Amino acid sequence: MALPDNCGRMTSYSSLIGLGKSCRHSSSIGGFAEHQGSTKLTPRGLPINATESERKTLEAGFKAMPQGFTRTLDQLADFLAKA
Repeated sequence: MALPDNCGRMTSYSSLIGLGKSCRHSSSIGGFAEHQGSTKLTPRGLPINATESERKTLEAGFKAMPQGFTRTLDQLADFLAKA
C-alpha cells in the first residue's frame, strides 16, 4: 500500500507523522514471537527528518503507546472472534 506524504510523494511501508509543513515521516516495523503461550508484538519506529522538538514530542508519547496498541489489538481480537 502506498500513501502520499506531506510533500505529495508516494511512500510505502512507513507511517506519516505529519508534523509541521515540511516532509516528516517515520519508518515502522514490528515483530511477532511466541511468549508464554501467547503472541508478543514488538513494534519499532524511528522518526525521519524530525527536528529536536518533534523528536521530543514523539518520545513523550512512548509511555502511552502500549496502552493504545493493547486497546487496538483487543478490538481486533473481539472482531475476529465474532467473524
